[in-house]
Amino acid sequence: MKKIYSILLCYICNTVLAAPLINSTKEVVKNGESITILGNDFGAMNGSIVSWDNFESKTAGSNVGGSSPLIGPTWSLQHTGGSVTYNNIHSHSGNLAANVVWAGSTGIEAFGWAGQGPFRQLYITYWRWMDGNYDPNPNKTPYADNHKQYYLFGNRSSEGFSEFPQGMPLIPAGTSTWGYYNNVSMAQTNWNGTNNINTIGKTYENTKSQWNRWEFWQKLNTDPSCTINVNCDGELTYWIDTRVGRKRADYKHRFVAGEWKDFRLGHMAHGFISTAKAWFDDIYIATTQARVEIGDASTWDTCTHREIQIPSSWQAGQITITINQGSFPAKSSAYLFVVDANGNVSNGKEIKFDDMASPTNFKVQH
Repeated sequence: MKKIYSILLCYICNTVLAAPLINSTKEVVKNGESITILGNDFGAMNGSIVSWDNFESKTAGSNVGGSSPLIGPTWSLQHTGGSVTYNNIHSHSGNLAANVVWAGSTGIEAFGWAGQGPFRQLYITYWRWMDGNYDPNPNKTPYADNHKQYYLFGNRSSEGFSEFPQGMPLIPAGTSTWGYYNNVSMAQTNWNGTNNINTIGKTYENTKSQWNRWEFWQKLNTDPSCTINVNCDGELTYWIDTRVGRKRADYKHRFVAGEWKDFRLGHMAHGFISTAKAWFDDIYIATTQARVEIGDASTWDTCTHREIQIPSSWQAGQITITINQGSFPAKSSAYLFVVDANGNVSNGKEIKFDDMASPTNFKVQH
């Protein structure tokens, strides 16, 4: 009997830990085309897409505020005198991107949504190009010049807190120690250990005036009263250009009960000497880290360029996606990957892009 139990336990363990496996899919594809991926152990998506937009259906010069993304709630603004519009000065894919321009040396300019969810976990990814110079002195008082790239606000306002929990990636001047924190002073202790999300040598200077892909997976800790570095179970993973800058499963996002409801991209540029400007493209937000991507190498970890794909249906053995070619050129090859809800990654399946022109403002049927 003991032997039977052991075999059963091993079977259950292997079943639970099995990585997704892609068996087949269409080999030659084009942007905006719907294709089906067949395989095993994809699992359930365990969430849904909150927002997706590549901005190609918009008009250059028009306002981002009040416009509708391809998927998700209408974009709204948070701003202090600057502008948030669509233009073609820089774009990662297609012809247009959302351009955030801050007014003066300090201000808040952002777009996103409010009053959604609430959400206990979010996967957020986008491409960003940023221009503008700020004082590189990290010891400047009262605090260093910095860029808070996006902001999550929560639905709890009590116990001395307002709109908590919060979350934001912070890029301070003159250092490669970047932060992700809850805007609570207690969360900023042990800055290099608890809060540093950048362990790969990135700085503002070596990420500006170029396109970089940013990714964040954040999941709230179960108990707001947990002790930092002891019994917290919040999750935080940050990637830039496919490289992991930080991965934690013991993070304390929240100090009071509550969940996220507002998202603002762009947010604060503080202390810039020249006008800060950022372009954002191919924004994708979901309530799960389950996703499909294409990459430039046959294995996930050796990819240096990946593009998010847009699923319209998800089953354990079959996923339908709308191809997002991103910046992969016509006739080029790429590899398709499935990431399950636990972050496990499949094998790569080679595809090739058609050499014919294809639409970039495709709609995804949901």
